[in-house]
Amino acid sequence: MAAVLTCFRSDLRARWRAWAALVVLLGLAGGVALASVAAARRTASAYPRFLAAGRASDLTIDLPPGDASEVELSALVDGLPQVEHSGLSAGLLAAANGREGRPDFEAISQVLTSVDGRFFDTDRVAVVEGRLPDPARPDEAMMNVALADTGRWDVGDEVELVITTVADVMAVEGTQRLPLFDTVMLRIVGTVVQNEEVLQDDLARQSRLITTPAFFAAHGDSATYLRQGVKLRRGRADVATVQDAVQRMAADPEIVGEQPEGDGTAASFEVIGDVVNRAQRALRPQVAALGVFAALAAVVALLVVGQALARDLASTGAVTEVRSALGMTRRELAMAAVLPSALVAGGGAVLAVGTAIALSPLGPVGAVRAVEPDPGVHVDATVLAVGVGVIVLVVLAVGSVSGARVARRSATGSARQRTPAASAASGVGLPPPAVAGIGFGLDSGSGRRAVPVRATLAGATLAVGAVMCALCFGASLDRLVDTPRLHGWSFDFLLSESGGYGDATTEQGRMISSIPGVATVAQLSYDSVAIDGAEVAALGVTEVLGRWTPPMLEGRPASGPGEVVLGTNTLRRIRKDVGDVVHVSAGGHRARMRVVGRAAFPAVGRVDGSRTGLGDGAAMTAEGLARVAELARPNETVVELSPDADRRQVRHRLERAFVASAGDPTLGRAVLDVQRPAAIVSADAARATPLALAGMLSLVALATVAHLLFSSTRVRQRELALLKTLGFSRRQLRSTVAWQATSVVAVALVVGVPLGVAAGRTVWRAFAAEIGAVALPEIPIVALVAVVAGTVIAGNALAALPGRRAAAVSATTVLRSE
Repeated sequence: MAAVLTCFRSDLRARWRAWAALVVLLGLAGGVALASVAAARRTASAYPRFLAAGRASDLTIDLPPGDASEVELSALVDGLPQVEHSGLSAGLLAAANGREGRPDFEAISQVLTSVDGRFFDTDRVAVVEGRLPDPARPDEAMMNVALADTGRWDVGDEVELVITTVADVMAVEGTQRLPLFDTVMLRIVGTVVQNEEVLQDDLARQSRLITTPAFFAAHGDSATYLRQGVKLRRGRADVATVQDAVQRMAADPEIVGEQPEGDGTAASFEVIGDVVNRAQRALRPQVAALGVFAALAAVVALLVVGQALARDLASTGAVTEVRSALGMTRRELAMAAVLPSALVAGGGAVLAVGTAIALSPLGPVGAVRAVEPDPGVHVDATVLAVGVGVIVLVVLAVGSVSGARVARRSATGSARQRTPAASAASGVGLPPPAVAGIGFGLDSGSGRRAVPVRATLAGATLAVGAVMCALCFGASLDRLVDTPRLHGWSFDFLLSESGGYGDATTEQGRMISSIPGVATVAQLSYDSVAIDGAEVAALGVTEVLGRWTPPMLEGRPASGPGEVVLGTNTLRRIRKDVGDVVHVSAGGHRARMRVVGRAAFPAVGRVDGSRTGLGDGAAMTAEGLARVAELARPNETVVELSPDADRRQVRHRLERAFVASAGDPTLGRAVLDVQRPAAIVSADAARATPLALAGMLSLVALATVAHLLFSSTRVRQRELALLKTLGFSRRQLRSTVAWQATSVVAVALVVGVPLGVAAGRTVWRAFAAEIGAVALPEIPIVALVAVVAGTVIAGNALAALPGRRAAAVSATTVLRSE
């Protein structure tokens, strides 16, 4: 052991700079990899942690109107044994003050108010800018990010509201007069994000002004509805029980009073767990990108550091032969070779941990960064512990294998170098520079002049394959985002009334069907149902003109009241397949239905309630939905145009016939274009990520080739000197290095391109199936051809400097040293 330590101290004095460089390279690359994994975990957990920190509800209830006070009904809900705590908010009959004192209902979509501390104590919002209003001050308010993005107001500005009461509206109902409005001045003190706004569908993105409990105390008679957020003792397990109880109370005349015939009193619900699931699925592109980036950094560390370490150990072959002649055993020689690996592994691991901690404030990424409850430096002990273990084990493994080879070669002598690739090139009649270059590129050699060719080829092939995979995934992602039908929007317009809470009448359907260019009209009924105990947003389809169905992934559309089509994620949740029978219930009513298809659902539904989206949802006939939801009625209309229709002209006619006929601007009628689900909104924001990853992977591939060329030129100076002695000119020596680069690049392309394309298609199909979209992979032919051509050109460009060094080799000096 003393001899081993003596050799290690001698090597440390001679090679400490090279070892220090390896420690720094390993620490930086490993630290980036660990930081990326930690950021991915932090991103994936940020939203649930935000909800837990803000005492978020498990269920949101839109309380039905009635003669009795909705506050009294909310008190009954709060008294249910399953309820741990609850909070109330209200929607107000208020708008920004427009011209001539008239309300501008387009400036602010919703004016909300906290009744009893909701948004402050329960369902706490995240402050993006400024601060929370003082709950005791009626003149302070906060706005959400959507309202801030309009640019009309900034934090610190004052907004003048015009506000009226429900009684004043009812007093002028049926007349042409507007109700009486009062004006109220509010100061915006903060920009905030609500629970459901972190990652949301386009349809749900509403500009909101939120006022305080003190404001409600002063203007509560302006409230049009109450929304109750309920925290349940057993979480999602109590959702169905509470929903049934609320619906029974909402249908009880002793609680809500007698209702005119035809008026519904059903409450509507939004299960926060569904919101969380949609948000988590929407985050997956960013989380996956961080994972790929971590893998990239790990590959860099493994290829570059591993090859450099192996080459460093191989360069000690002459010294090792001397030590062997002095009496050191093969085991001692191997231990002396492994100790540098232990030093590099330990130092690199420590530096990697420090780098990961220093980079931790950059996480989480994406939309959840704004609601991270614990921003700043973060130590993920699990990631760091596992990462340190992997770094140490991998580096020690590389050192052990390389050290054993050095010891074995020193004990047995250098074998005669074999060059099968060069022999094959010579056999087909290639010129001498090509024969020599292909031999350098594909034959590793042996003994002290061995070059890590296999590792280089494997690394370059892996990098090229990863580039192809990233390009195919990126092209498929672009296609998904740009093709609405692939993410469920299989129609042209959605005619929305009151954000999904209105009534789509038979007369409206007939009127819309009569517009030239309209090919399909269907009216959608919205409700939330339980399918085998799982809460699901359901669509009841009433066909008015033609036939509409969400894009089918499997099976067929529902054609009778006993059939239902479900989304991919919904089927996964209830562990059923197409052809199985499920139990559907709502409001105390139950029905057996057969699953006849699987579809990609559009992001439609109620703005503040349950909505379908991609893999989540149920579609059935209107009669099928009415079997379990008696009060369900058509709420909105989807319109599909004929192929030769003038889209702008049809839209103009729809707006004139549908929107202008409302008369009352508070109804909120609108003709909506494509409304993307949260997963597509998130994917759109991540569209550049695959290209960035492809660019970085390309750099890895080129760096791997460059490393081989430089190391080969240095290690194989004897061969180059012999070639020069045999008559190779400087130009032929440069050509030899160029052929070496071309041979490595050719192998990487021939193997890596088809493997990468196949991997990209496979990964994309798995991703599309995971989010419930139509899986239609795209192969970017132009990009692939450009990458192949660019890689060949870049490889030859990289050969220029090593080629000049090879041409400058002095045959006399090199051979004299031999």
